[in-house]
Amino acid sequence: MMILGVPVPLRSIHRFVADLLKVELWSRRQNPARIGPFLHLVFFSCARDFEPLCLAFRSIRRLRPQLVKSAIVYVDDKDPFDDEQRSLLQTRMPGLSFGESHGFAWASMGTLETELDAFAAVGQRAEPGDFVVKVDSDILFFSARKLALFPALSYDFIGDGHHEGYRYSQGGLYLIRADLARQLAYEKVETRLKAIVDRLGGTSEDLVVYNLVKELEKRILLTNLMLFPGEYERARLTGGILGKLFVAIHFVRRKHEMGHYLSRIG
Repeated sequence: MMILGVPVPLRSIHRFVADLLKVELWSRRQNPARIGPFLHLVFFSCARDFEPLCLAFRSIRRLRPQLVKSAIVYVDDKDPFDDEQRSLLQTRMPGLSFGESHGFAWASMGTLETELDAFAAVGQRAEPGDFVVKVDSDILFFSARKLALFPALSYDFIGDGHHEGYRYSQGGLYLIRADLARQLAYEKVETRLKAIVDRLGGTSEDLVVYNLVKELEKRILLTNLMLFPGEYERARLTGGILGKLFVAIHFVRRKHEMGHYLSRIG
């Protein structure tokens, strides 16, 4: 079924509508004068994704500057940025820092552990109430309204549920409270992480991280955050409500279209 141009499974209609009502309620309770908690952006990228990452950084100017406290890119040591690329990225994102990720391979146990360590390292430098925000290189932000509501809420983990029927959070963009991010790194050395991977039959980062947080009995919000390009095309016809419900476009296999979309969203 289509709601506001977005395909929503019949079994998930109540979740989608409830999310819209929650956003309206949170907006009315928002204190515009409140500063913090803050967002700390974490990217995992490489030279091959330099152009999409530059575009992602340009889109971040649509976020409220006071929300973003820091940003770091963990670079795949098998495909690092050169000095000129690093300099340009820092121009796009003032204050940007870099870390290294070793032996990075999609959907591997080593990569999963690397990402949990990175979240913990960023969480260590953040205040406990801040959010560590995992962002893929192929994300374009088009609205800050919903993100601005999250820091004042009581959830420990916030992710996009509508892509997966609200069963778990899709991995392109999710938020982890800083104190939880630190805890996840400790959990990875326990048998808990391996047991979850064995039970799921794989190491898909988004599925494993979500189930780890769930097993820790943390407060989880599965909401609407990202649209695929086709969904965005349909949903943008609904006007201002789009920016209330969603914050970003996730391009996945359509990264070559990011520049075109960025020119349209401003």
